[in-house]
Amino acid sequence: MFYIAQLFGIMALVVLIMSFQKNKKDTLLKYQIFSSLLFVFQYLFLNAISGCLMNVMTMIRNLIYKKFNDKM
Repeated sequence: MFYIAQLFGIMALVVLIMSFQKNKKDTLLKYQIFSSLLFVFQYLFLNAISGCLMNVMTMIRNLIYKKFNDKM
């Protein structure tokens, strides 16, 4: 399980770094939401519930921001 968690963590980090290379806010948020989802899986495999919940809240925050940013 540890190595699977590390694999998810590496993928999440790569996606997060790629998100900062994007010019459009919408694309940046999509990449960061996906990165947070991968971090959720990482923390689930490590049985770290508080880290998992923190990333779930980050995903929700980014989804709300994306939804209301589209309307402005």
